[in-house]
Amino acid sequence: MSYSQDKTIVIIGAGIAGISAALHTLDYNLKPILIDRNRHLGGRVRSFLANDIGQPLDNGQHILASAYKETRHLLKRIGSSDRVLFQERFEARFITGPGKEFQFRTYRLPSPLHFLLPLLKKKNVANIHWRDFWQIFNHSDLLGQDRFKDMTVEEWINITGQSQSMTELLWKPLALSILNTPIHTASAYLLYQAISRSFLGPYKMSGMGIPLDWLSEIFSGPAERYLKDHQAEIRLLTPVNKIIRQNDQVFRVVTPGETFTSKWIISCLPPYALHTLLESCVLPDLNSLKKNLARFEYNPIMTVNIFLDKPLPGNFPASLVASPIQWIFCHPSTDLSQHQYGYALVSSASNAYSESSREEVLEMVQAELERMFQIDFHNTYRILAYKIIKEKRATISQSPEALEIRPGPVTPVPKFILAGDWTDTGLPATIESAALSGRLAVKAVVEASQQP
Repeated sequence: MSYSQDKTIVIIGAGIAGISAALHTLDYNLKPILIDRNRHLGGRVRSFLANDIGQPLDNGQHILASAYKETRHLLKRIGSSDRVLFQERFEARFITGPGKEFQFRTYRLPSPLHFLLPLLKKKNVANIHWRDFWQIFNHSDLLGQDRFKDMTVEEWINITGQSQSMTELLWKPLALSILNTPIHTASAYLLYQAISRSFLGPYKMSGMGIPLDWLSEIFSGPAERYLKDHQAEIRLLTPVNKIIRQNDQVFRVVTPGETFTSKWIISCLPPYALHTLLESCVLPDLNSLKKNLARFEYNPIMTVNIFLDKPLPGNFPASLVASPIQWIFCHPSTDLSQHQYGYALVSSASNAYSESSREEVLEMVQAELERMFQIDFHNTYRILAYKIIKEKRATISQSPEALEIRPGPVTPVPKFILAGDWTDTGLPATIESAALSGRLAVKAVVEASQQP
C-alpha cells in the first residue's frame, strides 16, 4: 500500500490514545507515523521486567469495565480481546471491615433492578438501610444534569442526603476507583457518566474487565504488530524537540534523528508533556491552550505488588471498604510450582503515601491485610518479594474545575488535533476515554478534510 504526502498523519505519543488514533487513520487509507520518546507503545498501560525482584509486572493495575465499548473494539481489532475477562455481570468480593465481607453479583434483570435487588439482599451485612436505596435512585439523575457540572461528589452526597454507610460502601470507592479523585474534589458529573454506563446501564454492561495477561501482552505488543502489518510507521525512543509551522499547510516535526513533514498532527501527549513541547514551538494561536494546560492538577496511583508463599484467604478481585487499599487483584500469572502467589494492591489518589518510604508502605500493607482479613500476617506468611510502583501523575485530578478546561480535539491552529484521556470526551480520564479520544481526533481530521 502506498501513500501520498497528503495521506500522512504524524501522531505524537503512543499511549492508548495514540494507538487508537493510528488504528482509526487506517480506516480512511491514511498513513500514521507514530512517534514516542519511550521504548514501548501503550504509555502508562504497560508491563515490564522488574530486575530487582526478577518478576514481570504491570506499571499499575488498570481496572477495565465491560461497558468500555471503545476499548473492547480496539482489543478485538488487534486480536487480544481474549486476554481480558469481561464479566457479563458485575461480581466482586467486598470486605467491609475486620472479618466482615460479602460477595456481590448483579442479577439478570433490567436496570436498575439488576443492581438494586442484590444490594438490598446484602443490606444487613453491608450495614445499609432500605431508605439508602431510595436516596440513590431518587437523586441519581441529578448527577448527570449539565447545570450541576460544577458540583463535587461530596456536595451531591450532602444535597441528596446520602447516608454515611452508603458513602463509605459506594460513593468513596467509586470516586477513587473510577476518577482517581477523592469525593471532596471529584466531579459528580463525570462519576455519573461512568456509572450510568455500568451500574445504571444494562446488566450485561455492569461487569469489570479483568486482565488475564500482563498489559503489554494485551495492548502494546499486539497493537505494535498490527500497525506494522498494516504499513504504519512507528518511531520509539524518539522525543519530539520542536514543531514548526512552515506555512498554512505543512508542519515540520523535529526529532533528534530526523524531521517529519505532514499536513496533520495529532498530539496524544498528556497535558504537562504537551505544555513543555509547546513552550519550544512558535504557535501563538495556542497561547490560550498552553495556559489551560498549566492549570491541570494530577493525582497519583500506588500499586503494591507482593509475592507470598501461600495464598490470601478467599477469592479475588476484592474491594476493601474504608481502607487505604481499595482493590486487591491476583497477578495474571502465578508460579504455583514454586508456591509463589502474586497480588496487586491498588491505592488510588495515594497522595498520603507519595513521600513514604518502601518500608513505611509495606508496614501499612501488612497492617491492612491483618486488619481486614483477620489474620496473623507476620507469623503466617512469608513475603518472597515486593515492588511498589508510584505513578505520580497517573491521571488528571478529575474535578469540576478540570472539567471546564478539558479541550476538544480541534485547536485554534488548523490541522493540529488533540487526543488523550484528559481531553473532552464526556468520560472520565480512563482507558476508555483515551481510546475514544483517538477516534474523535481522526473524525475531526476527516471532517476538516472534507470542508471546501
